[in-house]
Amino acid sequence: MERLDKYEHYLAEKAELDCEIGMNKLYKITTINWTVATENDVSDYDKVHRNEYTMSLESFIQFIRDTEEVWEDVVSIEKIV
Repeated sequence: MERLDKYEHYLAEKAELDCEIGMNKLYKITTINWTVATENDVSDYDKVHRNEYTMSLESFIQFIRDTEEVWEDVVSIEKIV
């Protein structure tokens, strides 16, 4: 479900600062990559890959753009404090 919860007019200077701060925070991003697991050149069709990445929002957005053709689903995003 997608919805806009809040809308407001905001000073451009504050928006630039928010973007700079937000884009540099780190997040743990967990994905499922539906590529069949292979170990020692043997494919195990009952297993896929569960990946965990640590990256900034800016890196994550670029990652999504670069891997849109890859069968990898994001299952969680957690801010690292």
